[in-house]
Formats: sequence, structure tokens, C-alpha cells
Amino acid sequence: MADDVLRLLWDGAISVHIELETRKARTSTLCGDESGSPLAVWCSLPRRLPLAVAVEEALDTVGLKLDDVVAGAAVAVSEGGLTLPPDVPLGSLFDMLGARAGASADDGPACVHIGLRDCDRIGPSAAPAGLVPALAPGRARRRFVHRLKQSFTVLKDSASAVVEASSAAKDAAWGALAAGRRADMEAATCAPASLQVRSMSGAEVPIAVPLRVMVVSPDGDAAGATSATGSAGPQSDWYVMAQPRVMWDKAVETTVADAARAVTGSATEGLALLCDGVDVAALPLAEAWQRLSAPDGFVYVVAAVPAPP
Repeated sequence: MADDVLRLLWDGAISVHIELETRKARTSTLCGDESGSPLAVWCSLPRRLPLAVAVEEALDTVGLKLDDVVAGAAVAVSEGGLTLPPDVPLGSLFDMLGARAGASADDGPACVHIGLRDCDRIGPSAAPAGLVPALAPGRARRRFVHRLKQSFTVLKDSASAVVEASSAAKDAAWGALAAGRRADMEAATCAPASLQVRSMSGAEVPIAVPLRVMVVSPDGDAAGATSATGSAGPQSDWYVMAQPRVMWDKAVETTVADAARAVTGSATEGLALLCDGVDVAALPLAEAWQRLSAPDGFVYVVAAVPAPP
């Protein structure tokens, strides 16, 4: 009898603990260490499963074949060397040998010792116990790949759900933004806007200023421009050269000249930017709105040819 022992531990239901103890130097090959620890495999096997198949199932979970451990497929009970047929069901094995198993003080009444004959070699296809299941051959590999595919399927479904939720949230956000912009445009055509403020470090900071920029000639004529009242001609000094409402998010840093240049392009280059007769080109929009805004909420700036010195 070889000094390798296969032990089957029966829990009274369907689980069988199959443990292969190898006391030779090749223990480190099986177990991945040099301490002589046994190679232990836990399996769930039915009572009707034949003994030889159960042994193969146990070894398969660690990437081994029966022929890698045993020169032949024969198994024998270690007590007395009784040879068991390879097709004996596990349930019958424990029914027949339970009393003898109880004689083992170390293992308890649920342990049956089965010796493996001709355990003198480990075949070239033997694998260490710590082998990654994905690389193990046989049913263990197929089970692992199946579970891995299931995990990826669940992960993919979860990711798809997250993407769909994110897409729906993005669509809703864009829809709300578009609706808000439409509302802003409608409000700009029917009512003047007021200064929008927000608190930054405890201070009220203007973040948007409505601006209207007009360009007039020295004689008050503004041909081609439309007056604030919608008529053309010199009867009004206020001529709108841009949209009725232009909002500036950086009203603190943006000057009146910057805003006029952005609204009219080069139309105001070289012109004086006047509000109530005062040149406000270098004035920040926020300050211009606070000091010079008209009752309708707009800052009116006249771009005129500067007076000769």
C-alpha cells in the first residue's frame, strides 16, 4: 500500500470531502508549499455517484487526472486492503463501511479511508493545487468559464442599465436646458431682465448684466440701424445694434468695451462708449449696471465719434 491516502468525509447529505494526503517529497508539487500539507478538495457529490467518478471529479477540480496520481484506476480501502469495485455508489460505500470508519479516532465516524494503489508517479500533466481554475482542464474549467460568463453577463447588464439611466438623465438635462433657453429668449422679447446675483464667499457678485449697444453718428443720424422703439430715423438717439438682451456671465471681469466689441464686432472700434455723457468703456459691466442702468433694467451705451481735443 502506498503512503498516499484518499479520504472521503460524508456529512450525511450529499456533500463529500475528498482529501488526498501525499507524504512524499512531491507534496510541494501538489500543494504549492514544502510543509507537507495535504491536498484538500471539497466537492458536492450525490450518493448515487460511483466511487471512481467521485475520485475523478475531486481530482479534476485541482487540474489533476486519476492517471496522474494512480498508475491504474483501481482503488482500495486502506483497512485490510479490500478492493472495491469502481462503480460502487458513494452512498453504499458509506453504508457498508461506516462502522469501520468510526474506528478512526482522528477522523470521526463520517470518514472512510481509501488507499490509492500504485501511487509511485505523478504524470507530466499534474498541476499544483493552487492552479487558477480557468486553466484547469475538464469539468472544473467548464464550470469556471460558465460562471465567469454569467458574471460578465450580469456586469454587462448592470453597465447597460447605468448607461441607459445616464443617457436618460442627460437627455432630461439637455431638454430642461433647452426649455430654459427658450424661456429666456421669450422673456427677452417681452420684458427686460434684471441683474442676476449669487453669493461667492459671502459676497453678492453680479453674474449677468443686460446690455444694449447703440451707434450714432455725430449729427445724430443712424441710418440702417433700428431704434429701440422699432422705427428708423433720427427721432431717437438710442439705436439697437445687437440683440435686445445680451447676458454676460463674467460681469465683474468684463468691461463695457469688451462687451461692446463682442456684440458689435469692429463697429465700435475707435468710438467713445458713452452713457449719460460719460465714457464708460473701461467700466466693469457689473459696476455699470449698478450705477447707470435704466429703469427698464438695461444699460444703454452710445458708441459715438469722440469729440476732437
